[in-house]
This record gives sequence, structure tokens and C-alpha cells, in this order.
Amino acid sequence: MVTRLGLLLDSLVVEVLLYVGIFLLDLRLFYQQLFVPSDMQGHLRLVYDYVYNGSYVPHPLFHIIAFAGHWVSGVPLVFVVPLLLSALSVLTILLTKKLLKYYRPGFQLELVYVLSAVAVNCAIAIYVPWYNALPYLGQWSPNIWHSPTMILLKPLALLGFCGAVHYTSESAVGRRPIAWLTSAALALGTIAKPSFIICFLPALALFLLVFHWKNLRLYRDTFLMFLPSLLLLSRQFIAVYTSHARPSQYRDHIILSSFAATRFYAPSALVSTLLVGAFPMSVFLAIRGRAMRNSPLIASWLLVVVGFLQASFVSEENKVSHGNFVSGYVISLFIVFFFSLVEFLSWFAPGKEPAVSFKWKAVVAVLAAAHLASGFWYYGDLVAGNRIF
Repeated sequence: MVTRLGLLLDSLVVEVLLYVGIFLLDLRLFYQQLFVPSDMQGHLRLVYDYVYNGSYVPHPLFHIIAFAGHWVSGVPLVFVVPLLLSALSVLTILLTKKLLKYYRPGFQLELVYVLSAVAVNCAIAIYVPWYNALPYLGQWSPNIWHSPTMILLKPLALLGFCGAVHYTSESAVGRRPIAWLTSAALALGTIAKPSFIICFLPALALFLLVFHWKNLRLYRDTFLMFLPSLLLLSRQFIAVYTSHARPSQYRDHIILSSFAATRFYAPSALVSTLLVGAFPMSVFLAIRGRAMRNSPLIASWLLVVVGFLQASFVSEENKVSHGNFVSGYVISLFIVFFFSLVEFLSWFAPGKEPAVSFKWKAVVAVLAAAHLASGFWYYGDLVAGNRIF
């Protein structure tokens, strides 16, 4: 008993120190990005413009929270923004850990969940420098550190996705509270950045058609759960992309394209897709015979397919290089990486293991390690100030 208590305390100390270390590294990363031309610097200016000059921002949640932190604490925004983003980064890892324990219980060692959560929040596309010197642009990634709105969206998207998929499960318990919380997370995510909801709406519609095509009442209830987000999204669309658009830097037109953003930065859309999706693709191939029994994983794959199609064939007329429709693909990749990790952990969980051969376990583990090594290197480069993207 004493030994077990000591192990728990040691694990807790390691976990806390890890979070503190990540917070401090993120603090350095985000702070230094405020003093170079970057998304971080641009959004800092937008906080002032939105609050003091009345500039239109279609998704102002980050800017409102940042200014509120400044107003309540009296701390200058140049310090509030890095502190807020660092706290959000650690919060996302904590949320990821909690959800990993929920979906894949059984590991006695708490650090399994902690390190897995850190890993899935750090992995990027497998970096091949002779293919593209840019680790993120062109290959894209399940994790980014340059966009404050995406950093805020990430935990909200994860909560909204998990809540919606759980709500549509026939065995779901406490569905009414889940519906309210999920609806709130999705609405807040839409105010943070609409990139996730525009992918998730069609993906969840496909998911319902596949798994619950006869349940008309579920269609109605799910529609009501998404209604606040739909209303917010409609307002954003009218204010940015129609003839009634409000004057702002966001005003533009939607056009059809062919891998415009990807080809702007990388030589091959196919190679880029394989590099960023190697781990989840290998997990899916390893369990292809029983994949349909894993509904959250299937839902995440539907999400990433929709995100991929939007990133590949939809663009903004005046800001092709910005890749604004790639953001939905990025957050979709994080979701599919998360549920692929849940499946991967099940192969090693105590108790009865799924029938996955040692060969597949080895292949998936090697690819996961390549994603993670690339992520650690890229994150270190960002912290060192050697790059912005």
C-alpha cells in the first residue's frame, strides 16, 4: 500500500513538472512570435482594433478572452496573450489525457496516459527535408503553434466531436446534459473559428446515415443540438462571403480550386497526404476487417475526408496562399490522430487484446515514432525561434 502510494505521488510529481515545463516552453514560443511578422502578431493587433476601433472580426472569441484577461488583471496584452495560449495548450493536453482514460481505461501507470496525451498534441507530418524544407506548410499537420484562434479551437473541437458522437450512440447515458454541453462547445468553437464546424456538419450527417439512417428522431435532436452553431455560421458567411459582407480584412469570395494551397507550398499533394496521414492510415489498415465496429474512429475518418476535400478543392479568391480552408483539415487531422491513438493503445491494454499481428504493431509504432520525432524537432525549432511556421 505504501509502495503504491509512493508510485502515485511520484507519477503526480512527474506529471506536474511536465506540465510546468510545457507551459514555460510555450510561453517562450508564443511571446517571441509577438515580435516578428506572424499570425500571433496580427491577432494581437486585432484585439485592439476589435475593442477600440470596432473592426469586424467574424470569430472574435480569442480576442474577447484576451482583452478580458487584460482588463481584469491590468497586465499588458503582450503578456496576457502568451500566458493565455500557454494555459490553453496545457489544458488541451489535460483534456486529451482525460479522454484517453475514458476511451481506453485499464493502464495502471498514469504516465501512459500523460505521455500519450503529450505525444498526440506534438505529432506533425513526417518531416522529409529533401521533399519540402517547410515542416508544416504543404504537408499540413494535426498540431500547429502559430495560430491563436486554432489553439483556442482545439479543445472545443475535441469536446464537441466526442460529445456529438457519444450523443448519437444508442447506449449513451445522460443524453440531455451531453446535448447541452456539446451544443455549447460547438457554438463556442464556431465563435473561436468556424473551420471545425464546416467540416463536422457534413461529416456527422454522413455518420448518421451510416449508423442511424432510420432514426428520424435522432436527426431532429442532433439538428437542434447544432442549431446555435448553424445560426452563427450563417451570420459569419453572410458577413464575409456575400454581397452583404462587412468591410474587413476577412471579406473575400469562395472559389473552387485544385489543391491550390497545398501546391503553393509543396510539390505533390499525394506525397503530402501520405506524410501527414501515415499513422492513422496504418492503424485503419491494421484493423480494416473490424473498423466499422469502432464508430468514433469511423466518425473521425469521415471528418478528415471532408476536411481533406475542403482543403483540396475550396479556396478564397484573394487569399489562396493563406489556406484558410486548410484549417478544417488541420483540426480534423488532430481528431483522427487522437482516435487512432485510442485504437493503438487498445492493442497493448491489459486484458484481452484485439487480434493485431506483431508485424502491424511494429509498422504502426515506427510510423508513430516518425511523426513524434518530427513533432519534437519542429517544436524545438519553434521554441528556439528558428522559424514561425
